[in-house]
Amino acid sequence: MKKKGFEKMLAAFLLVCVTFLTGCKAGKERDAATEDENHTVAEDERGNGVRVDKGQGHNGAAGTGGDGQEFTLSGRWFEKEIGGQRTWVTLNDGAMIYFKTEGTDTLDIHFLEITALETPYYAYVIDHGEPVRQLITEKRIVLPDDKEHRITIVVDGMTEFEDKWNGEIGVAFTGVDCHGGKITGFMPEKQRILFIGDSITEGVMALSDEANSNGNSATHSFPWYAASLLNAEPYFIGYGATGIFATGSFSNCADMLDYLSATRPVSKEDIPTCDLAVINMGTNDHEIDGETFVQGYREILLKLHDRYPHIRIFCMIPFSQLHSEDIKRAAEEYSWCVVVETADWELTYTDGIHPDAAGATQAGERLAEILKKEGWQN
Repeated sequence: MKKKGFEKMLAAFLLVCVTFLTGCKAGKERDAATEDENHTVAEDERGNGVRVDKGQGHNGAAGTGGDGQEFTLSGRWFEKEIGGQRTWVTLNDGAMIYFKTEGTDTLDIHFLEITALETPYYAYVIDHGEPVRQLITEKRIVLPDDKEHRITIVVDGMTEFEDKWNGEIGVAFTGVDCHGGKITGFMPEKQRILFIGDSITEGVMALSDEANSNGNSATHSFPWYAASLLNAEPYFIGYGATGIFATGSFSNCADMLDYLSATRPVSKEDIPTCDLAVINMGTNDHEIDGETFVQGYREILLKLHDRYPHIRIFCMIPFSQLHSEDIKRAAEEYSWCVVVETADWELTYTDGIHPDAAGATQAGERLAEILKKEGWQN
């Protein structure tokens, strides 16, 4: 009897141990699953990993949607804590946020105001509609209904005079409140064109003759119009008054490619995939002699080719035609470079240098035509 009693006690003890260990394992699996839900990796149509951060990680003063909310960032973003709040900051007009909505007809897009001079603008696109601009302090977006919609948020207009390079003054995004609905991050099923340039590339003064947030607009720039005609996603790397050597409102072209700000080097994860590159540089290098410019331009081309060995690089002659022969000399050595002549482009301008919206449309159309002739396929 004592032996049977001991065996029963031993069996009960082993059952408790198995139950405990199984519970520990299940708890760990649940914790891991929860962590995976909060930070997931979505894949776009080319199989590139794109980080998607869910809304429950964005709680703070700005608020956001409930559990399971997602969005996808595209462009020059970096994560930064500001005033104890998790934010995503960009210093570049044209940076984007993508998500799908369902079960809501109202959205609130939340930003922190971190600018010292002027309030920036963002633009939103509902499905395949036209961009609608509003100040980042105007958070509300009204949808046509509560059915599924694809939303694109574009950082559209910052003043050229904020301290972007050293101060990291730009646009800080904190999250989306979908009022009980559901949002899911996505990447558009499009090829991507990398646009590298100066204020003309980012749409400075497209809407007025002042280089402020009211007059600057990425959605009224020639890259935006060209990409739209080609059914492509534009990826902007452009800052006012910059050049191959000119530092302007950020830094020179090499630094633009290698840094997100003065203290944030670009990591491998920050380097965007792309299917083609367009560089429009030289307008602000008016104090640089020809030989120096050619050498500097070649170094940029080689840097891009090293980063993207399988794509072609289209070298636009500046609309001002400054350094036109130098750019041709720099590009002629490389079979993967194509020079884009612009001398006969009859554009309209706000100040004789920066295209207005109509001029940017014309430039986008001309560039799209050339890219199609050179073999671009959707």
